[in-house]
Amino acid sequence: MSNNIQFRRNNACLLSAVTEVASACVVWRRAEGGEKINIFQLENMAREIDQEQPLKEGDGFYTVSPEGAIGFCPGGIEYLTRWLFYPAMDEESVTEFVTDIYGKLDEIKAEEETAAPAPVAKFCPNCGSPYPDEETRFCPNCGTPRQ
Repeated sequence: MSNNIQFRRNNACLLSAVTEVASACVVWRRAEGGEKINIFQLENMAREIDQEQPLKEGDGFYTVSPEGAIGFCPGGIEYLTRWLFYPAMDEESVTEFVTDIYGKLDEIKAEEETAAPAPVAKFCPNCGSPYPDEETRFCPNCGTPRQ
């Protein structure tokens, strides 16, 4: 018996394997080529693969190790597992990933700061009555706070 968590459903998909290992790992290396790939890139890749090459019954299933490796078992035969991604949780890889995340958050914050302010509600979300002016804080009909 293997200590791997396995996906043996008829319609097994790579995205379900990625979802399972996301709590164990955020950066991997491809088995072929050794390229680093982060959780967001892997999720997008998994969606594409699942859409373009869906598994059919008998094709096999994806398997994951407790450490976060992801492999494919052709025909459902475990000892033939072909490992696709290995965890790359070394300090440098994780630091790069975290730096990228903070960079993206800074970009989002900058976009939000330059975006136009959200329009003020003109009608009560509770009863639909119009507000008489922009400064009204409560609905004059039902008293619901303006959002």
